[in-house]
Amino acid sequence: MDEFTEFTKVIAEIIRELTATPAFTKFPADSSNIVILPGKQHHQPKEVPLSAFFSKIIMMRERLRLLEQRIQANNLISDSEKIELQSVITRVFLALSAFNGMFEGKKGK
Repeated sequence: MDEFTEFTKVIAEIIRELTATPAFTKFPADSSNIVILPGKQHHQPKEVPLSAFFSKIIMMRERLRLLEQRIQANNLISDSEKIELQSVITRVFLALSAFNGMFEGKKGK
């Protein structure tokens, strides 16, 4: 493995650690919902329970981590392709980090 590949893996790991979802098992007890408003007027708004929304975000992150592990373990993918796929996964993790503020303060509640 060359130095660039190793460097990319280290940077990706640092970003993952910085954007990791705090571990908690209990969601807010109230019946709060998120209302998703459609961009087109002829579509109906969608109401989603807050706990289901949090669960979906956590599930997406877990599946991304699994995908990342499978890519890294795959010997049929070249190092350059792994780096390219890793950069896509890292960008998705960064996009999901926008939700980190919603998780702050929810530990232990």
